[in-house]
Formats: sequence, structure tokens, C-alpha cells
Amino acid sequence: LWVTRNTKLVKDTIAPDFIESFSKVKDYYLSHTSLRSNRMQKTNAVQLEGEVYICQTQGRERFRLVAPIFKQNMYSGVREELPPGVSPVDLFYEPMDTNIKRFPLLRQTQVHDVTLKKGDCLFIPAWWWMQSKTVNATSELDQMVMV
Repeated sequence: LWVTRNTKLVKDTIAPDFIESFSKVKDYYLSHTSLRSNRMQKTNAVQLEGEVYICQTQGRERFRLVAPIFKQNMYSGVREELPPGVSPVDLFYEPMDTNIKRFPLLRQTQVHDVTLKKGDCLFIPAWWWMQSKTVNATSELDQMVMV
């Protein structure tokens, strides 16, 4: 895992014209374009098949990450309604003790917690588990770029 603060990234990023109109919309989430209204949106925990580099250009996003060595602890494949690589575990579920009662292997799992702010970038290696949610809901747009 690698996080960097890059102020030049913020200055070099030009938001497309249509983003301004999104600020008037109350509730939206466009999956892999990574645009979100700041209404405390949260994703499912998913296993990444390739390396991902995420740069936060607006707002703040919190990530919880789990190494692939803990795949069994993420209970992948135990629910038929979930596709492979999607976990039923909510890494943001509070209180964590209740979460551990539902998923006891979590007790033995190392979960990394990272918050990206405007200008921060995060590298996530292939096969890591990632779950994210928007931090501090405001009227500003939360935007991140995933490469």
C-alpha cells in the first residue's frame, strides 16, 4: 500500500463540464467513474483483480483494505447471491464486536484504514480486498480517479 500527497495533481486536474450539474443532484453514484455525491455512499468489499491507483481530486474517501492472504476471512463465495470476489463482510460495520460475532474470522484479519483527501493517491496491489465510503457528507462533489 502506498499513499502520496500530490498538490500538483489537484492543480492539473480539470473536471469535465458535466460535473458542475451533478452538484445540484441529491443522490447519485456512478460505479466505475468514481463520482459520488457526498451522502455517505459506501461500496461492497470487493477483491481487485489487478493493481489499482486511486487519486482523490475532490472531497474525502475512506478505504478499508485487506491483504489477499486473508481471503478465507472475507467469506468470499459463502453466499450464492454474491458474485465471486465480493464479500458479505462490511468492513465499516459498527460496532466491530457485532461484526466479529457474524464473521468470527475477522478477529484474525489485519484491516488497513486509509483516508484520502484532495490531492492524495493510493496504490492497491492486485488481489487485495477494498471497501470505501465517503467521509464528511457535504454539498461538494467527491471525485476520485481510478487507474
